Amino acid sequence: MVVKKPRKKGRRKRVKSEIRKLQTGKKCTHLLASKASVARLCREIISHSSNTGDMRITPNALEALHVAAEEVVTEAMARANEIASTCGNREGVLLRDFKMACRTLPHFVSRK
Repeated sequence: MVVKKPRKKGRRKRVKSEIRKLQTGKKCTHLLASKASVARLCREIISHSSNTGDMRITPNALEALHVAAEEVVTEAMARANEIASTCGNREGVLLRDFKMACRTLPHFVSRK
């Protein structure tokens, strides 16, 4: 009697399920990053850029920055995924794919 080993769940299926989760995540309207972390980041950037450090930001402005930042990150990740699948014939995104995607986005300014 031959006993068959149970098949392991393939990597391809796991990656496709993760991509499916990302695609359904695009349809949701809630923001992924917490409001507190975005507010902390904005305050840190403002304190480094201003000389006096006593600038304030309204909650509406924070929300607008939050939405805009998440749109840029989502677009960069989508481009990185596209680069990985078309140029690299891979299903996973590598750092070089993300760097290439950031170079193609007009939002990012390259600093050398």
